[in-house]
Amino acid sequence: MKDTIWIAAAAVAVAILVFGLAKRWRGKATHRWRRRQALAMCDQLQGDDRDQPRGLIYARRRAMDALAFEELVIEAFEWRGNRVVRSRRYSGDGGVDGEVIIGGKRVLLQMKRYRRAIRPEHVRAFVDLCARRRARGLFIHAGRTGEASRAAVDASQHVDIVSGDRLIDLLTGRPCAGAKMPDRTRRPKRGSAYLLLLVIAISLAFFGGDGKAWAKSGSSLHEAKVSACIRKAAHGKLWLERTLWALRDQEGGWIGAAVANTNGTHDLGPLQVNSWWVPRIAGLVKRPETHVRYWLQNDACFNVEAARWIFLSGLAATGDYWKAIGVYHSPTAWRQARYAKAVAFHLRRRFGR
Repeated sequence: MKDTIWIAAAAVAVAILVFGLAKRWRGKATHRWRRRQALAMCDQLQGDDRDQPRGLIYARRRAMDALAFEELVIEAFEWRGNRVVRSRRYSGDGGVDGEVIIGGKRVLLQMKRYRRAIRPEHVRAFVDLCARRRARGLFIHAGRTGEASRAAVDASQHVDIVSGDRLIDLLTGRPCAGAKMPDRTRRPKRGSAYLLLLVIAISLAFFGGDGKAWAKSGSSLHEAKVSACIRKAAHGKLWLERTLWALRDQEGGWIGAAVANTNGTHDLGPLQVNSWWVPRIAGLVKRPETHVRYWLQNDACFNVEAARWIFLSGLAATGDYWKAIGVYHSPTAWRQARYAKAVAFHLRRRFGR
């Protein structure tokens, strides 16, 4: 009887602890996914990938989700040992994306993952905001700084722009020219994360869970992303959307996948686009092959768009739907036929006859 009471009391205590931690860690699943993506990227850029060509790092950061880019910058400051204050929600244009303490002073942050030149009105709005709050500000972006934007910053004594090589230095932990930030990185304390894992393990031991729900959370987010990319690539054409889904089901790839083949090539990303296509795609988009390969592996929508182009190119060349399906997989006739049958099976299983 006493053992039962102790077990029940321990279970209640664990439940209360889990509930408290859950409140502390609450947030939408997409927000947590962005945090994980940013942390993984920060680990890489300040570790094994620190000395990668800068052009490749530029491509990697531009391929990120815009809000994940904000999280990446915040993580980079934390790794430098700076205390940061995250915004409770993503601000959108005109707001403050976070704060960082540099040299004992509060600095407001605005982060933009531009692909082209930054918009001067965004810079001017941030300059005005910093002036109203009487605080320093860093406008951090991944695009180009035009003359009007530079003039707006030069006219202000409180705001600076971090982009280009300075942004790379920030993300990789090197000294950042013109900014008073420590260059020596240190991994932030994440003891609460380990405590959470311990609590989960104890909870599973008490309540007999098998942990499958925890394992599915990350993959479900990836599947949602791939699904959105397939809908976008189909441009409202139901037959094309179903075709892409059947290819996806047959290939069974995932974001970040790079599956080695015996011939030295790799199948990349959710739709397992073969690396043989990298030079041709690089020529079409006029980007370096290293960038294209990275995007195929890590950018779900780029991967799906490439798969769409490969299939439609085969359809235009052969004039036959099933031959185009086979061409997506292999130039060899018997492999094409076998692959087409497998894709047909997935079409029937997912959508019926």
